This record gives sequence, structure tokens and C-alpha cells, in this order.
Amino acid sequence: MLENESPTASKKAKITFVPEENGEDLVQVLKYDKLSAEEFETKWISCANYRLNQVLNECSSLREILKKWPEYKSHYKLIDIDFSIMHKSHNKMLNWDQKILKLFNFLKKSKQLKCHGESKMLETLQDEDLEKDRGTFAVKTLWILHYVLFPTGRQVRKTILGKKEISRYSIKDSQKTFLFLGKTLQELHDHIDFLLKMKEHIQPFILGIGSLDDIHEIFVYFDGDLIRFPNFLRSLDICFKMFHLFNLQYPTASETFWIFLENYFFEISSCSKKKSKVSILLDDLEKQTE
Repeated sequence: MLENESPTASKKAKITFVPEENGEDLVQVLKYDKLSAEEFETKWISCANYRLNQVLNECSSLREILKKWPEYKSHYKLIDIDFSIMHKSHNKMLNWDQKILKLFNFLKKSKQLKCHGESKMLETLQDEDLEKDRGTFAVKTLWILHYVLFPTGRQVRKTILGKKEISRYSIKDSQKTFLFLGKTLQELHDHIDFLLKMKEHIQPFILGIGSLDDIHEIFVYFDGDLIRFPNFLRSLDICFKMFHLFNLQYPTASETFWIFLENYFFEISSCSKKKSKVSILLDDLEKQTE
């Protein structure tokens, strides 16, 4: 199965959308009339229920979704719009600063990180660094978070020679299926090619050029393309929304990490899987004093 044929995820509960009575007519106008950008957005919103019903309840793969609605690949603002219609009460990225700071302070005090060398990254960060560079502060905090929400259980994986073996996903596996950093754009493409050769199902994930201290360029991999974003937080926001709008599975290696993000930052809980690590961390953060 090719990566853009990835099946939609059965783990998420289906949401019911009653199509607009004139939905088909609105879609015809949207797809075939010459509309200005403002008119297009208005028509896009006006047939949202018709479209979301197809996306969430009728299409069985990402390929089917994009065949019906290739417009999603033209601009990620359309993903923003439809996700907001799906989850009207979700916590927007603009409200994240207080939560990321609370998580950072919790991790900094965590005894669980004392044995990891990369915990020194937290020691070099200070609360005031959030105001200086929100993106770098967030990416470092979330990178370290994988040491707390590391993968558990055994998985059947393929080796580079194509043989199947039973092994555990590592913390590095979790981090790399969330964010892969390379020195050049070619290195990013080489990594994607490697995953394809391994016949991995490549769901949306973030790739950057640079280091955790200085990410020069940031992208989200989606259906064979690298979509460029202005900053890390925006790429994280859209990557998460892609999972939910297109009902895609989180990467197995970083599933626990993403489930935490949906509960803590976005304040939605659509995943039927219960993760004890997530529940414990959420409880600890709830008890933490400001």
C-alpha cells in the first residue's frame, strides 16, 4: 500500500455532519466558477458540512479525499477552516504560551530526566526565553517531552534488508516521527526516500533544516509534498490538524506524544486509545501550582 493510500483511522470516533440541502450546487460553483480568493473562501465555508461528511464518513483513504478535494493541497488555510468547523471549542495556538511554560517547568523539575544527557537542554532554557523565541522554546520542550512519553510495547518492524523483526520503538524513533532535522533539503528528501523504501506508511510529520537551536526552514510532509511553513509552531498546528481532519493514524512510534498534545494543548480528546503515561502526566500538570 502506498503512503498516500493510507487508510483513515478507525480509532477516532466519527463525527456526523448533515450536508447542506444545496451542497451539490455550492460545490459546482466552488469548483467551476471563476471566484476571487474571498468568494472562494465564502463558498468553501458554505458547503462545509457537505464536504466534511464526505471526508470523514465516505472516503476510506487519503487518496480518495484528495481526489474529491484537491483544493486542500493548494493552501493549508483550508485545513484550518475545516478543522475549526469540526472542533469549534478547540484551544487555539495563540493560547499556548501559558501551557508550554507550565510543561517546561514540570519537565525541568522531573527526576525522570536526570539520567538523560539531553536533559541539559532544559537547563540552558529559562522562562524568559519563551518571549524571545516562542518556536525554539516550544520545539526544545517538546523534544524533551519524548523522554517522558516514550513508546512502550513491542512492534513488528522491517529491517533495512526488508526482514521482519520484533523490537521496541526507541525515544529517537518517537522524536524522528514527530520532527526530522537535516542539514540540507536533499537530506530531507533522502530521509523520505528511505522511509518509502522501507515501505513505511508515512503520515504527516514535520521536517526542518538546521538544528534545535536554529531551524532555518520548516516543512510538513503531506501526500508526497513538502509544504513550507513560516515557523515551527505553525507547522505543528497544521500537522496536528491534518491527522484529525483526514482521520489519519498517528505514527506508532510517537502515538503517545501526539495523544498528549491533543488532550493538553488542543483540549480535544477524540482518540479511543487510553495511554496511562498521558493520564499520569495530565494529572501531574493539573496538580502543579502556578
